Formats: sequence, C-alpha cells, structure tokens
Amino acid sequence: MNEEQLEIPGIGTIKQPEPAEERHLLQVAMLKSVIDPEDIVLIDYVDVVGPQMLEHFSLLSAKGSSDPRWEHNPDQSMLAHILNGVFPTLRIVKTAGQLLDDREERIYLVGYTFHDLDKLTQVRRLSVADLEKVEQFYSYLENWIQTLQIHQFFPEYQQYLGDIAYLILNTQTVYGTNLNLPGYDLKLRGRRRDFLREMCICSDKVAYFLKSPNAFLERPDLVECLNKLSNGSLQFAYHKISENRGMITNVINNALLRLLRDEIGWKPLLFFPVGVTYLKEREMQEAQLPTLENVAKIVETRLVDYCKERLRNNLNGFSRDGKGFKFADFYYDFFKTKELLYVIHEGCFRKIPENKFVKPQPDIRASIRKWQERGKIRNSVEPSNCPASAGRLAKLLDIQELIEMPSKIEYDSIFKNMDILFELDTRVDQLAEYLDQIEKVVGEIIGREIVAEKISEILGMMDLRTDFQAVPRDTRAGGVPLHWYFLAGKYLSRYRGLDNVQMRELLENVAQSVCDHFSDGISEHDTQRTGFPALREYVKQLIDINGNDNLQRDFKAELDRYIATKKTGRGSDKGCSLCSSSFATTEQSETSVTFAPQVYSGKNPLGSTRLKRGICELCSIEMMLRQIMMRTKLNLVGGDYDNVKIKWLYLYPSYFFTTETGRFARSIYNQLRNLNFFDVRRHLHEGMEIKNFLTLDEVLIAEELDPADDPILKMEFEENDLATFYFCGIPTLGKNPTDTESWVLPTFLGLLLPIVFNAKVVVTESPIPLYPNGEEWRETVILDAPHSFVTHILPTDKLRIDQIHPALKRTASLYDVNIDVFQDGPDPGWNHLNEVARNVDTDAFYVFHYFAALQRKNKWDFFPKPKEGELSIPCRYLKTYEYVGGANMSLIEGVAERCFAFYGPSGFVTHAILRMVTLVEDVIINSDPKISADDLKYEARGEIGNLMERIGRDAAQGYRRLPLKDGVESEAIREFVDYFYTEVFLNYCEGERAILRDRRNRFNAGVTAWYHENWRKFIRQTNPDNQLSG
Repeated sequence: MNEEQLEIPGIGTIKQPEPAEERHLLQVAMLKSVIDPEDIVLIDYVDVVGPQMLEHFSLLSAKGSSDPRWEHNPDQSMLAHILNGVFPTLRIVKTAGQLLDDREERIYLVGYTFHDLDKLTQVRRLSVADLEKVEQFYSYLENWIQTLQIHQFFPEYQQYLGDIAYLILNTQTVYGTNLNLPGYDLKLRGRRRDFLREMCICSDKVAYFLKSPNAFLERPDLVECLNKLSNGSLQFAYHKISENRGMITNVINNALLRLLRDEIGWKPLLFFPVGVTYLKEREMQEAQLPTLENVAKIVETRLVDYCKERLRNNLNGFSRDGKGFKFADFYYDFFKTKELLYVIHEGCFRKIPENKFVKPQPDIRASIRKWQERGKIRNSVEPSNCPASAGRLAKLLDIQELIEMPSKIEYDSIFKNMDILFELDTRVDQLAEYLDQIEKVVGEIIGREIVAEKISEILGMMDLRTDFQAVPRDTRAGGVPLHWYFLAGKYLSRYRGLDNVQMRELLENVAQSVCDHFSDGISEHDTQRTGFPALREYVKQLIDINGNDNLQRDFKAELDRYIATKKTGRGSDKGCSLCSSSFATTEQSETSVTFAPQVYSGKNPLGSTRLKRGICELCSIEMMLRQIMMRTKLNLVGGDYDNVKIKWLYLYPSYFFTTETGRFARSIYNQLRNLNFFDVRRHLHEGMEIKNFLTLDEVLIAEELDPADDPILKMEFEENDLATFYFCGIPTLGKNPTDTESWVLPTFLGLLLPIVFNAKVVVTESPIPLYPNGEEWRETVILDAPHSFVTHILPTDKLRIDQIHPALKRTASLYDVNIDVFQDGPDPGWNHLNEVARNVDTDAFYVFHYFAALQRKNKWDFFPKPKEGELSIPCRYLKTYEYVGGANMSLIEGVAERCFAFYGPSGFVTHAILRMVTLVEDVIINSDPKISADDLKYEARGEIGNLMERIGRDAAQGYRRLPLKDGVESEAIREFVDYFYTEVFLNYCEGERAILRDRRNRFNAGVTAWYHENWRKFIRQTNPDNQLSG
C-alpha cells in the first residue's frame, strides 16, 4: 500500500451529539421568563440578541480588567453593563408613565447596546465628523449589528441608522459629544430623539456609578437624569445594611423590602447584597418611616416565621439514633411547648414509618437470637433487620436475668419477677420514642416523674404503674428509654391492630391531654421566652433607611471583650472565633455551628486547656440559619459539615441585580445542580470557546430539580422574597474526601459561574462572607486560600474578568487530562490532580507525557475516531499544551515538518513516527562532549542518510518522500539536523546532554501528537517512485 491509503480506523460507535444550532441556552429562556410579559419588544430583544450577547459580552470587560489603564475599576462585564442599564431605565420610564412605542424602544435598545462601540472595536474617539470617519464608524457598526443579529431583532434598522448613531455617539460625555445634527441622517422627531438619548445617558450612569444602595447621593447628575426621565415625578430612596453576614443579611433585607414596598409604597429598583435602591413618588405624602425598634421586631418575626415553616417541612437537624430522637437546640427557640410536640410528632412518623426496621449492633443481634432459642422472642423476628423494640426487649430480658446490670442502671428487685414480654412492632417504636420526648419536653417544665405518671394515666395503664416504675432507667444523658418501650409494648399488646391513622391520633391525643393538664405551667414557661434579643439589638445598630439611621457600634464593649479573651481564670472571655462583635459569647456546641467545634483556634490562648472555641450570639444565629434555611439532601449537623469539606461560593452582582436579573439569578440558583465533570468534558471536547462553556447550562442547570436529590446547600426563600445575596455550599461527596477532591469542583464552578450568573464569585471555606458588597473588591473571581493544585494551574488566586476564559481553559483541560489518565471506573482520580498540575507547571511538555500515558493505558497505536463535532484526542492535547502556556509549539512543528518532509513512517506506531527524531537524539546524547558542532551534525546526517538508504532498498520500514536526484533529500536531512541541533539541543536543552535525556520523552510525545493530528498534510509529498516496505 502507499501512504494515501493510510486511515485512522474508529473504535466503536458513539451517540452523536445534538447539532449546535439546535441547542437553546437555558439562560435565555430563564431571562425571558422574568420579563414583564407585556413588554414584547424587550422579550424579543432577549430572545434574538441575547444568545449572541452571552457569547460575545459575558467576559468582555466594560469596566475593570487586568489592563493597567483600567485595573483601578471594579470589574463589570459588557453584558452586565448593558442589562444593568436597560432594565432599570425601562422601569423608570414605565413607572413615570413615559411610554415608548415599539419602534422607539427598539432604537433605544440598539443604541444603548452599542454605546461602547469604541470598546468593542478597540478604536477610540469614533465620530461622523468627516467622510472617512463616517465610513469607518458605519462599517464597525454594521459588523456588530450582524454579529449580534440586530437585523433580525429590528429589520428596519437601516432606516434609522442615523438616529442609532446619534444615540451611540452621544451617550457618553467623557470624550465629548457629537451633537452636530447635519452629521446624521435623522428620522425621529427631535424631542423623542433627545428623550431616547436621555435614556441612554441614564442607563450608562446607572450601570457605572451605582455601586451601593445610596451611591446616588454622591451623583447629582444621576438625580438629574431621573428628573428628566420622570418629569420630576420620581425620587431615589434606599435602605442599607452596614455589613454582610450571609443569611441574617438576607432575612433583614427581605423584611425591610416587604415593609418599604408593601406598606410605605416604595418601588424596588436595584438590589445589592447589603440593601436596595427604590423609586418613590415625589408627590406621595411622606409616609411615616418605621422606627428602628419596630424594624427590629419585624425582622425577628420574619426570621421566626421563615424558620418555623422550614423546620416543620424539612425537620432540619432532626434525627434518630440507637437511643431515640435527637434534634438541635434551636427547635426550642422557635416553638412553644405544644408546637414542639407536634413537630416531634411529625418527625416520629417520618423517621419511623410503617415497617421501618433497624440493623442492631452485633451484641444485640446475639441477644435476640439467644432469647429466640429460649422462646421469649418469636422466631419470625429477623435479628439483623427488625423493629427497635426487639432489641429493647432483649435488653430487658438480659437485665432481668442479671446477665447484664451496668452500674449506672437503677435496678428494682420487683423487676425480677415481672412479665416483661410485649408486642414487637414498629408501632411500639413510634409510641415509645414519642412518649419519651413528651416526658423530656414537658418534664423539663413540670417534672419528669409527674409527667410520666400522667401519661400512664392517659393511656389507661395505671394498673402497670408499679411495674413501669420498676423497669430499669438508663440515667445517662440520652439513654435508651426502656421504661417507655415496656409501657408502649404492653399498651399495643392490649390494643392490637391500630393502623397508621389511629397511631397518629393516639400520639396527638396523648400530647394534647398532657398539654391541657399542665397548661398553666406550660403557659408560664412559654411566656418567659426572650426570643432573639441579640438580633433585635444588631438590627438597630446597622440599618440605614434613607438617611434615618442609628449606625453605631459599641467599640468599648468590643475592645473589652477582646482584652478579656487574652485573660485566663476570672474575668476571661472565650471570644467569638468568627467575628469580633460586642455580643455575648458562649462555648460552641455541636449543633450551633457548621463545623466541628472542638478544633484549634488562633483565638484561644496559647497553653490553655480550653478546647472548644467561643461563638457570639449573632454568629450562633447565622450558623443556625445556615442549617435551617439552606436545603440539601444531606442532613448535616456540626462536624458533619467538616466531614464533607464544604466550600462556600458567594455570588456578588456586578454591581447590582435589577428586578429582572435578580429573578433570573434566583431561577438559575434554585435549579443549580451538583456538577459531574464527566458530563462537562463531553461538552468541552467540542472546544473550549466561550460558546462551548455556555452550553454547560445543560449539565449545570436542571429544568426540574428534586431537592431530595440535591446535595448542594442552597438558600430557600418564599416566592415573594427576592434574596439580594446568593451563596451556596458545595459538599465533597464520597467516603473520607481529601482536600484535593474538595477543591476540584468549587474551583471550576468559581470560574464558570461568572458566565452563568453574570456575577462575581468568591470561593472560600469561610462560613462568613469575606466582603459585604461587590464594590469592595475589583476582581471577578477570588479563590480564597485554595489547594496547591489551583496555584499550579492558575497564575493567581484573584482573577480579573479578562483572565477568566484563559483560566477556564487551563483548568478544564487539565481536569480532562487527569480523567483521561487516572480514571478508574466512576472514580475520576482527583487525588492525582496536584501531581498533574505541578508537573505541567514545571514543564508544559508534561502534557505530552500524559498523552503518551493515555496511549499506553489503552494500548493504542492509533486513536479513536472522534464523534462528529468533537476534537480528536491528539488535537485536544495539542490545545491543552497551548492553554497551559506552552511556548514551544513552534519547536515541535519545526522539528516535525522538517522530519516528515523527507521521511514517511510506515504506520502510526510511536516507534515508527519518532524513528528519525530518536536517531538524532541518540547521536547527540551518546557523543563525546568534546566533539565539535559540525562533526556532531555530520555524524547525525550520516546516520539518517544510511537509514534512508535502507528504506529505499526495502531493508527497513518506511518510505521516502523526496527524490534522491539533485540532492533534494540530502538538503532536507541537513536542514532537519541543523534545526534540531540549534533549536532543540542548544536553545531548549541549553546544550546539555543530561537535559536532553531528561526531556526527550516528553518532547517526543509532543511530536507524536502533532503527527497524529497533521499526517494528512504530507501525503501529497510522497515520492511517487517509492513504495512502503513491509
């Protein structure tokens, strides 16, 4: 055969991907869904222009970037700049009753979309002042009109190009305006055209200058814009919170938003993490603003309402272990006694559904079998999967026979001769464990013995009062309630056959009767509840409503508490390990924090025996809210958060969310699902341009997401509440996850979410936000103290907007390499990622080391044929080398093109491909260090010439590509050897044979990858007189 017959065969059949043109971005659909359905023009704009804007503007800088000229500004993408200008301005105009017709709205949208045409074209001072500039301007404009498909959104745009140009060139005043009307072919009436110009100016100023809720106070020009657009009928107003703690901040914001919107009549316009900017009617009678005291009470009420609803629905922190029900202490903060019993009632039937069996410990299983053999427990009970009551009965039988009598279990001689056999059923488990909770909850108020006796009376079991009291109690905290299992078992032995509904009624009746009987004591106890005084005090300290504030912090109290943390003994204070507030601190408990409390803290005195850290009242509330109001399928408490190594992703708008973009962010946030990088890589094998990353919405956003299957910790608010600050926790799934694994997906998400949410992102282990507002930091992404593999992949842990796309390509491509080489079934092998990243950071040619490792792993001489639309494996690795900053691709190309100009491998076996390259390397490595350069090159040319002669005689495999006559082949060989010696040996390997020996395998793998991707370009160069040998 000859070289033209060489083809790379495919391996297997693979389902072809959906054609790119048929894919619809979920972001566009979601954004359309939150726009006023009556605004047909705006919906059409998002539908037609939106996909192109997402691709071209998501990571294009409007403000900020790493460019030294603009780096002083906080980052803002062009997409955010346009949407943050369009949505508020249209809302202002419509609120003021200044309606636009369809044509005017389309002209405004097109004009403002291109108001930064100079930044899009990288040409400053665009103008229509003379003919040359006119042609240049309209050429640039037409190009971008076609790119964004404006012609489909506004087919008549050419008739109004003059008006559009007028808006574009007169929106910004920084570089002067172009108000000379003869320079434009104008169609709109002057007054309407000037109004559209004022809209563009307002859009630009709002999007650029409003970086905090009250920023308009420092911008009289913005106030003037509002006056012009509303004919003086509207004013700005605001509420602002002086710091950001996360969940507490959202609760306060939502409470204030409801109050000021629904009761005062202000209209929300812009949403910041720490407040809201409103529109209010100038002529509206000034409503009496609420006092800070009232606001504090409203916030507390909202918080309690939020938490009570979610605790009832989700039972956060409610669990069952071998000793009964357990729930977090915060249940007592939200529910009165009777309410709490009904919540426990619901938890009882969720945690112990009908026929819910347990798997007893080995010693309990052995005890059950023993008593089965003695006829005390029926043989139908399976010891390894049975009701908990079976183990309890076996325990009682063991004690009765004095086989086991722990010293801490009270024992009554009456118990020896009692008939303790009872019904074994999950209904016994339900009744016993619920009665135990009634005794605990009400007994803390009235007295446990009194409550227990009353329960026996309600059940009509007073005839067993003596036996009930004789049953041994495990007096240790949280001990097994054996006495209640005895009474419940006896009760259900008398009243057999109760169904699930009857069991629910029975438990409800017992709780109701107990509460009714002890109503006076319970009422007195419930009225003594203080709620959350620290929250009320905190709210009064940090809220500013349109300048009505009492912003003050007790600095002396903070300083005194700080000093007290340094003391030991009397007068010492634990201090809060999360903040330095003036609020009282307590010792952290397992259920009060989202991490293990007993770990080292820099805020504990050195040499102290203190193990647990302190936490202030406010941080306790924040941690409590994280557990209650963040949904996840993982039922996490305390140290469980540390076990899954959660990384928190905080999303900051740039610089704010509008009503529309806020709802858009909420939609995506609610449907955000745990990322599977196996799905990600399948999409990115088509390429790693921005449009490819945008298609990841298919794997990142679930159109229908069941919360029961979602491990991500996400906030849960009512539909009418729009969170102003979004954040989520990314757990690391699997058994005993490592630190490397815990940073893999959060790092990638941190880089990807600016495209998805059009926002800025901070990734950190800190449960408290690092920044209150997006204006506090300039970068788009911050990776706070990431794992070392991240520092090897990325040039910095703080990335500006123009650095996001290169960072995404580097990260995704190295993740892909890691899976290629180290995947083991469903395990992606992330624990090797640090090694991969370090090696590639050391020498980019390590990419080809892993290319060769993949080839060896799969025993491939040739690579699988890629799916339609996807890149081949060699092409992916060549691009990965480029993404990671490999600067020597030209070196690989130079060697390969010169080598394969005269030599054709006999196939795709690596040895055949690299035959000439390795021959030159061997000559150089094995040569005498004292040999001259000319002699060394002469020797290499001679070895290659001899080999080519053997190939020509069919004494060796391969073929010649060049004819022998006129010395064409000899000249090609000389050029190849000279290039290799100078560029590879002298420059790349610094003239050191040891370096060449060390780097040759990686370099050669790069040549192999290059040949696999480019071999077809040499086919036409084949010497027609030469045939392949062998």
